[in-house]
Amino acid sequence: MHSLTRIKVLQRRCTVFHSQCESILLRYQDEDRGLQAEEEAILEQIAGLKLLLDTLRAENRQLSREEIYTLLRKQSIVRRQIKDLELPDYTNSGKTERAGKEKGRVSEKSKYWLRKRRELSTLDNPSEKTLYPARDTAGRGRVRGDNLMGDVSAVSSSGNILLPQQE
Repeated sequence: MHSLTRIKVLQRRCTVFHSQCESILLRYQDEDRGLQAEEEAILEQIAGLKLLLDTLRAENRQLSREEIYTLLRKQSIVRRQIKDLELPDYTNSGKTERAGKEKGRVSEKSKYWLRKRRELSTLDNPSEKTLYPARDTAGRGRVRGDNLMGDVSAVSSSGNILLPQQE
């Protein structure tokens, strides 16, 4: 069977890897918050530019040729700014998608290390029935009246299972 010190080392390693995965996940959450804040700021800017574009309309006004050209130039500048702001939105969605995939991969790793640590903790726990089946049969033997105490395994100080001597 496994020695207790080796199990402890493996448990610590699983704990370290799990905590590393958790810190990476927290970093991804911070990046997500930053991307969301950036996206909200861009959307606010676009809304403001659209309001500005609405105010640059020539509604029932008589304008000279120069005023019309000036107004059209201003409108085209505002439209270009809106398009320029909408372009990073596509790149942010790509970043968000890649970050989501990476986040899922790291989350699976984290779950894996947590599951491994739990499995090792069952090996570490001496009362676990799967590790010590002789104790389980000894308990049932006492109920039936059989004396199976001579067959029970012992555990050394290093955590190794010692089987009874064959005579």
